Amino acid sequence: MKAFEKSLSYKRMENPRIVPLAWFRSFVEEQDEIFASDPWIYGLGEANRKNVETLMQHSHEQGLIGRMTALEELFINTAT
Repeated sequence: MKAFEKSLSYKRMENPRIVPLAWFRSFVEEQDEIFASDPWIYGLGEANRKNVETLMQHSHEQGLIGRMTALEELFINTAT
């Protein structure tokens, strides 16, 4: 994960000649305004925690899962 985050993928996208779309740069700028600098945030930070908890709540209400589970029970801590 750390290697991916340090990869050149995002830096390559800054070059408008890499993507063959004339208005690509304006779409990237719009995306940055909406999602900040990373639209695909990893980990269980505040934003993702809320999203996963909301998904679990809807799944529980619809009977797809039997009980609500703490996220710490579902995911292993990889920060160490």
